[in-house]
Amino acid sequence: MSRTALLLAASEVMAGTPAEACWRPVPEVAARALSRAGWQGAALALAAQRMPRLLAALERRVLPGIHGHYQWRKRWIESRLPDAFGLRPGLGGQVLIVGAGLGGLGASIANARPDIQVFELDRPALLEIKQESLHHHLGAVPNWYAVAFGQARRRDGSWISCARAHQAWRLDAPTAVVLEGVAMYLPLRAIVGQLRWLHRMTPAATTLLGTAMDLRPDGRPGFHRQSGGVDCWLRSVGEPFHWGLHRSDLCTGLQRMGWEPMEWADPFDAADPDPCPGEHLLACMKTARA
Repeated sequence: MSRTALLLAASEVMAGTPAEACWRPVPEVAARALSRAGWQGAALALAAQRMPRLLAALERRVLPGIHGHYQWRKRWIESRLPDAFGLRPGLGGQVLIVGAGLGGLGASIANARPDIQVFELDRPALLEIKQESLHHHLGAVPNWYAVAFGQARRRDGSWISCARAHQAWRLDAPTAVVLEGVAMYLPLRAIVGQLRWLHRMTPAATTLLGTAMDLRPDGRPGFHRQSGGVDCWLRSVGEPFHWGLHRSDLCTGLQRMGWEPMEWADPFDAADPDPCPGEHLLACMKTARA
């Protein structure tokens, strides 16, 4: 089980349900999934619900602001998702969440918008936990689908092939692909290949909402305040940051693959600053040429 997936779910549980949320989050789904994800997940779920001050104290010692960063990132993505389908209820569309983890974003969208088909792609064991948790709290959600990458992958090994293999996937529907907190854990060459496949096999009206690590002054990928201890921990659990790029280089690379950056989250926005800068957050539109 991914350690960062556990931490993200714990962060969602601690955050609860913000009053201004676009999609009416259901942190109960993340809490139940986390509690069923082995002893480490159960311990984190207990701490997030009963001892949030302890987790906050640990955060201040390890990587200050990371919990707030996760929530800042989630707020930005949630607020931009409606633009992928227009604001009129019933317009329809589909969302593919890659590396969905144990969080409740997909469940929230599916529950709030029955006209949108939501596909969550991740490892089979993790999706089994998520599906049970979702059904426990929301019952049957007919427009939410689990796509197991380990079982459904096609010969090309692409994420989009897994989604297209599902009978509910539509080849012509407005589509949003969410790639949140995933890209930096894979080699850059693998990410480039996945983005090319996404461009080739998604509908023309496709929006990509994603994140990528920035580079620190020493040239390594990571958050600006990230310490060597965090680097060591990530390596020890097999989840190091493989790559990062400065904004200009990331923009150029995406354009070459047919993804035009349309909006970047501003980490220094006075109204909603990023508590732990160091990760690019952007929305791209698919262009005709790659």
